[in-house]
Amino acid sequence: MTKYINPNGNVNRNTKSSPTDYTHSDTKTINTNTTTILLSGWGNADKCTYDIGEHKIEVYVDEYLIHTKKYNVDIAPSERIKNEIDRAEEELKRIKQTVYYSSEYKFAVNELNELQKFKLFRGSSEKQRQIQSQQRVVDQIKTKAENEKNRNIKIQEEKIYKLKMELSAQTY
Repeated sequence: MTKYINPNGNVNRNTKSSPTDYTHSDTKTINTNTTTILLSGWGNADKCTYDIGEHKIEVYVDEYLIHTKKYNVDIAPSERIKNEIDRAEEELKRIKQTVYYSSEYKFAVNELNELQKFKLFRGSSEKQRQIQSQQRVVDQIKTKAENEKNRNIKIQEEKIYKLKMELSAQTY
């Protein structure tokens, strides 16, 4: 008897024809010269019907496990790369929508707005010096945010380009 165990750990069986707890039962004659036993197979000649992951086939004789064979089913390399490209493009979209250093920028702008208000006992030249100093802080934060965002966009675009080049080289 054989068990086909899918990646979820379930035994795949036909409830009408499979023995309880097994996938298939077949009688084979073996002797000391037997080196190979042919078992009936599973699958579909037109398309892959297996789930992605580790599969297992177990062979039993008189309910004793005598052999186990594991194998992995994975997506085609081209499909894997396409999925990576999709994820990388989504990440690029997220990067482009992100406002870098937004809390620092908002805080610096609020400080600037406070400095621009009239304050008693503060001279005009002192006010202008404080405003200019805070404006430099605001500009530095804005520049830093733009530089980091552009750097991350460039890194992500390079990643997408490399993946697309890798995909174009795939045969399947």
